[in-house]
Amino acid sequence: MVYDLLEDGYQEGGIWPIIAGAIAGSAAYALSDWAVSREGARSRKRSGDQQVNAGEGGGLAIAIGSLLDGIPESVALGLGLLSGRGISIAMLAAIFLSNFPEGL
Repeated sequence: MVYDLLEDGYQEGGIWPIIAGAIAGSAAYALSDWAVSREGARSRKRSGDQQVNAGEGGGLAIAIGSLLDGIPESVALGLGLLSGRGISIAMLAAIFLSNFPEGL
């Protein structure tokens, strides 16, 4: 799925938009991680009694993680629709499987 998008992106706009997107995505992730850690969620992945409560920054970590997780999927779906080519079954399957709960 990602390789198809990279190939299409390269053919449409060249290498520089791909590089800019990768840098922007990396910067967004790093800045978000820094902001969440600064707001008290530094110990959000600790075990036992060391785990941070949601009211102490853990909820913010979940919210930002969900937001960052959904952006690439939404962009891929939106671009597929805007291009008029529709959405491939492979892309829908990949998004579904990546969001499928592990417990089911």
